[in-house]
Amino acid sequence: DTAVLYMAAYDAPAVLEALLAAGLPPQRPLAVVANASLPGQVIAVGTLSDLPRLASVAGGQPTLILLGEVLGAFQALAGEVRVPRTASHSA
Repeated sequence: DTAVLYMAAYDAPAVLEALLAAGLPPQRPLAVVANASLPGQVIAVGTLSDLPRLASVAGGQPTLILLGEVLGAFQALAGEVRVPRTASHSA
């Protein structure tokens, strides 16, 4: 299963607590994407237990939190990364 949470980084500790209480494992792969699809896009990957720290990349900007095993492949290849998206980056 994969989940996407919109604009949830502002309250990352409460989101983490709720997801753990719902039974998600702390090692569930996770990505935080601030300013998705914009020139200033930043991606940070880790696990659910890293959520409060990773959410700090948002800096008050619009943010997506993605959860799911599908993110494990990205995490295995990249580790924890911050990937700024440049204006010349094409989709």
